[in-house]
Amino acid sequence: MRCSTRRRTGPTSHAVFDPPPDRPDPVSLLEQQAESRLPELVPVRYGRMMVSPFTYYRGAALPMASDLAATPVTGLAVQACGDAHLSNFGVFGSAERRLVFDVNDFDETLPGPWEWDVKRLAASLEVAARDNGFADNRRREIVTATMASYREAMRSFAKMTNLDVWYARADMDQLQLGSQLNLRQRKMVDKGMTKARTRDSMQEVAKLTQQVNGRPRIISDPPLLVPIDELIPEQVGRTAFESQLAELIARYRRTLETDRRYLLEQFEFCDMARKVVGVGSVGTRCWIVLLLGRDDSDPLFLQVKEAEASVLSRFAGASKTSSSAGSGSRPGWTARPATSTSANCATGNSPWTSRPWCRAACGYTASCAGGRWRGRTPGPATASRSLPTWAARTSSTRRSPSSRTPTPTRTNVTTKPWWLRPRRDGSSQSATCEIRLTARGPGRSGG
Repeated sequence: MRCSTRRRTGPTSHAVFDPPPDRPDPVSLLEQQAESRLPELVPVRYGRMMVSPFTYYRGAALPMASDLAATPVTGLAVQACGDAHLSNFGVFGSAERRLVFDVNDFDETLPGPWEWDVKRLAASLEVAARDNGFADNRRREIVTATMASYREAMRSFAKMTNLDVWYARADMDQLQLGSQLNLRQRKMVDKGMTKARTRDSMQEVAKLTQQVNGRPRIISDPPLLVPIDELIPEQVGRTAFESQLAELIARYRRTLETDRRYLLEQFEFCDMARKVVGVGSVGTRCWIVLLLGRDDSDPLFLQVKEAEASVLSRFAGASKTSSSAGSGSRPGWTARPATSTSANCATGNSPWTSRPWCRAACGYTASCAGGRWRGRTPGPATASRSLPTWAARTSSTRRSPSSRTPTPTRTNVTTKPWWLRPRRDGSSQSATCEIRLTARGPGRSGG
């Protein structure tokens, strides 16, 4: 790294955030996002964000991205998570049925500066710890320990081969937790791991469905869970929608590896419903689809989720790729790769922020994307996607959001069914989706 860059982006340059005079109003940014969301769900989103400072932070990925765009960066690109707050890290099952600790939400992933993910993670730890009543010195210890784990992991990755870095992951069976936990903490972790291992679709079926005329049907809990029968009461419209969904799933199935495609082909459609997920994602169009295998005791859920442009795209250009160690568990896509849903174990309103192993795992996991990308500088390939806009900026240069060219939503798969309500901003409706195969059920999404 050149000396001028090191001086401009050294540790002291990140010590203080000094908002520029033309800083966009955070509430206005959230209102801009609401224009593309389902109107009846926008109050639900705001309600969830208002629960605590941390829940607001979870839903405020766009305002923070706007603030981060004004901060100094080295110009080294990684596949950024885009929303690397504490609750988007957790334990989930890989394709091999092994429990791994990793990032579990990729709604905002985009190639961008490595600093942005690190700062969002660090700030989330501070906000969550403050929200849980930790003292100043304890909060500082939590944040610095996590960042130390990130730094040490990056130093380790620098000495490893490309393949070793690519396959690096925090396997829960291999983590040495015993020396970091007391007896009560070990019992808590063991209980959580046992719950994660035993969680399957049958539990979700029992929670989300009821028997109607001898067949499982998804229950109604509006506005959080609304079956298709209530959204589209007319049989003709419902049949047309299910037909389009079947085509969407067929396209998704064709992107799977042969063995997983064969597995999915053994399931048939049973029911579907619109489901509210997460905090920041509330208002996007998200569906859960119940499929059945040989009988009612062989269920499988698919999550079909509208994929909007990343909040980073206003500042870093448009592109999307997943970078999780477990994201290849059930890969497939319509507009972008699908990832498995997960069981969060690191929620902001719980005491996980105080767990040394959790802090170390978060820091290690956050470093994986940077390690896999080897801190690439934007080259000819990225230049064609307009990625160097952020790389060329210094802390004193910034375009206002109003002067930026808006990035269109990804539209690889586009349909315009009449029963989907038009956007309030007057734009055309696109059904760009990601499909998430959830062998353990459609549990809580991040966001």
